[in-house]
Amino acid sequence: MFMGMDEEIQKKVEDYYQNAIRVPHNQNGESAQSALIVIDSQTGDILGVAGAIGEKKGNRLQNFATQTLRPPGSTIKPLSVYAPALEKGTINWASVYDDVPVEFDSKNGAFWPHNATGVYRGLTNIPYAVAHSTNTVSVRVLQEIGTEYSYRFAKERFHLEHLISNERGNDCDLAALALGQLNYGVTLRELTAAYSVFADGGVYHPYHSYYRVVDREGKIILANPDRSERVLSQSNAAIMTKLLEGVVDYGTSSSITLDKLVDCAGKTGTSHNDFDRWFVGYTPSMICGVWCGYEYPEPLEGKNICSTIWNNVMAQIVSDKDQNKHFELPSSLVRVTYCKDSGKLLCEACEKDPRGNRAEIGYFVRGEEPTEFCDCHILCAYDTEHGGVSHGNCPQESTKEIGLIRVERSFPRQILVLDAQYVYRTDPLQTEINPDPKSAYFSKVIRGNAGVSHTYKQYNRSCTAHLEPEDSWDYLRPRLWDPLEE
Repeated sequence: MFMGMDEEIQKKVEDYYQNAIRVPHNQNGESAQSALIVIDSQTGDILGVAGAIGEKKGNRLQNFATQTLRPPGSTIKPLSVYAPALEKGTINWASVYDDVPVEFDSKNGAFWPHNATGVYRGLTNIPYAVAHSTNTVSVRVLQEIGTEYSYRFAKERFHLEHLISNERGNDCDLAALALGQLNYGVTLRELTAAYSVFADGGVYHPYHSYYRVVDREGKIILANPDRSERVLSQSNAAIMTKLLEGVVDYGTSSSITLDKLVDCAGKTGTSHNDFDRWFVGYTPSMICGVWCGYEYPEPLEGKNICSTIWNNVMAQIVSDKDQNKHFELPSSLVRVTYCKDSGKLLCEACEKDPRGNRAEIGYFVRGEEPTEFCDCHILCAYDTEHGGVSHGNCPQESTKEIGLIRVERSFPRQILVLDAQYVYRTDPLQTEINPDPKSAYFSKVIRGNAGVSHTYKQYNRSCTAHLEPEDSWDYLRPRLWDPLEE
């Protein structure tokens, strides 16, 4: 039998899972379980695997890496949402979506989805949404590409074979595909193998633990033919890798330290009620997936330890096996600076945003980079002495232009949105200006106080020091920036 498994890697994985791994315990003192698998990203070879914690003391024991089906949480998002959306042309690196609730219950006002942080940020671009696993953005992108397209992409092209859409259950919906709340789930092995598409330039490599089996006369008894297939363009695979590097650099797995030695990318996941924790990460040569949970599902306390397990194991094997330290960036990609609030080229108003310069650098397929200037930011008059938007009565010497953002929001109940204090609105049908210094000047004309954030410095409040009773909305006409004027 000719094996794909690496004996040295297997030994290091086994040693760690027998002697060094640390996992949570429940109130009864029972230990959580964990599994890990390492796959060669260019071949699909299973290089090492741990099916459970501790020394194996029998045959036909439960293997949590290859047999157990568990909901993957947010680890499914790159496979079911972001990669399919890139390939379809629905999004690019700089695409912006509003991080606010998508659905409200008309009876009790409950809203969905919730983010793990419990916070809604407002305008959010794809790099941040991927790095911080923003649920609202993944739902909105999925709505644009369609659940049927997403389902077929994840099941048929990424080979998440345990997705179902039949009388037993339906994974072809928003919660399953955008949040990973599957009816049955996936195995760690199939999930990890799916990430080979990103790790190897868009090509999927089926997992296998052997090439072929021969008898003593050399006759082939079993064989694993090469069934690799292209799933993404090389450009989109590289963009996904750069996005997933953000998870490690500044996102939900920023505790990883291996990236100081070699480029790392990956995605965390947590299933409903914290029953399962995941991390699937890769270097230029290897993919490693980690799962942690109880044998009989119950909530896991504490933070996601899968990133720590991944980091500890990969640190032992990467130095010898990863000859290439950096992900390749194809010549088809270009780096462009853009406005993080619009996804378009920067304008003067972007640079005058009270939060500071809104510039970011992104990766785009050559010829598809942004060419239009930001139309989200607008320049408006602001009183620097007393604070607040000017209604035309503020002294010229204390008035300056600042860049605020145009966003239309209206909710059936009050929602706290972090960028609400920077929103600018005009409404010619309304004349009542809110003089409350803790509220947006337009908060009386919208449902649910969507423009109110009750922060320490409400930039879109009225300048009450110079607000006159007869002041109306007529003065509130922002100056649109025109690049031809420069």
